[in-house]
Amino acid sequence: MYILLRALLYICPIVLIIYGFLIKNVGYWWQFLIVLFLFLLGTIFAVCKFKLNKDFLHFLILPVFFVFSGVYFMMYIINDVFYYIFIVVLAMFLYALLKQYYLYFYFPFKYQPYSLESLSLYISWLTAFFIFSGTFAGLLLLQLPLTFLISVMFVSLALVVYQFFWINKINFNKGWLFILIILLIIVELFIAISFLPNGYYVDSFVLGVALYILLGLSKAFFQEKLNSRTVAQYVIVGGLSILLVLLTARWS
Repeated sequence: MYILLRALLYICPIVLIIYGFLIKNVGYWWQFLIVLFLFLLGTIFAVCKFKLNKDFLHFLILPVFFVFSGVYFMMYIINDVFYYIFIVVLAMFLYALLKQYYLYFYFPFKYQPYSLESLSLYISWLTAFFIFSGTFAGLLLLQLPLTFLISVMFVSLALVVYQFFWINKINFNKGWLFILIILLIIVELFIAISFLPNGYYVDSFVLGVALYILLGLSKAFFQEKLNSRTVAQYVIVGGLSILLVLLTARWS
């Protein structure tokens, strides 16, 4: 049983890599995407001890949106070398997340406290970055309707932020207002940033840093660790990151 589960932890990322190679060289992206989704669904179901309950649905959110947002992001990658490197790195992050799930459910004595919460923060940020990049690219390259893109981004980001609050044991009854405020701020920033003459990678990074600050401050607030020093750290680090990227970006 454990051997099969350990095998799934490796096979699922490998299936993701194979998917990336197939859609690049063969096509039929949506047919392969269905197969990838079903395999990911089955893997997480097995890792969650084959229980179809609320925990399974909660643990399903992040890996599914991480993979799907990553797949959407790589559709806009032009450079072949970067494309293949990206799909391998994406699979590595997926493996790291699935392994933490596996340890959490089957070997709690090996599970490091708060490791899942920490990893969830980084993967949530990457997922949001992929969502932002895909949304900006859809707006700039495909000329898709702004209202449609914002709606898709809002729903996707809402689930990712909700999962982040849940994994950090923040009660929804207390955190739902924070989630709504974060989403509204991000949407307003998205509309404002979309008018800047930058590439969508730069715009997505700026928006991602803003989300990172909002999530970090929200988490500190609910853990009763929010103080002037914490706020200053997030604002200074985030502000310097945005400033550095904007100063080195190409304006057109």
